[in-house]
Amino acid sequence: MNEAPTNVPSPASSVAIEAVDLEKAYGAGLGALLSPRAVRAQDPALAGVTFSLPVGAALAVLGRNGAGKSTLLRLLAGTALPTRGSLRICGRVACCWIWARAWLMR
Repeated sequence: MNEAPTNVPSPASSVAIEAVDLEKAYGAGLGALLSPRAVRAQDPALAGVTFSLPVGAALAVLGRNGAGKSTLLRLLAGTALPTRGSLRICGRVACCWIWARAWLMR
């Protein structure tokens, strides 16, 4: 039985991105073991993030320093994996810099 990849939208899908109870923690990897400092408990950069983004909508990520904005974007781009929770992306995630560049070049 062939299954479609998780990033291919179904024809009836109206959700582009769905995140459920996302968590990303740092501090317990190989770097923590090799560090001369004492090993600390995992430091969560994100905890309990849940949202659903409809097809065609835009997402703005705002927050204070250390709030987890870059970590969320890394998870959405696929360059980092969540420690816990699930993330479903139907289609492709576009970078706003591409849109900004296109807008500036017009």
